Amino acid sequence: MKTDFVEIFQTIRASLQPYATVGFSNRVNSETSFDLWSDKNVVIEGKQRNEVFFASVIIQKGHVGFYYMPSIHRT
Repeated sequence: MKTDFVEIFQTIRASLQPYATVGFSNRVNSETSFDLWSDKNVVIEGKQRNEVFFASVIIQKGHVGFYYMPSIHRT
């Protein structure tokens, strides 16, 4: 694993972690992957959902992936 990838991953994860205490929770929190899911009811395209993916960061073979779903409307 490239050192630069670890540093990038750790920086993004550190930026996301505070949100785990304000309406989001993480299902995965390892040395190579971190994600956040909404803990509150949300509406997406008019459909009520109990939980929804919000963001994640993961170290892949050739890059660090950052995935973000900003279109959440809380109810």
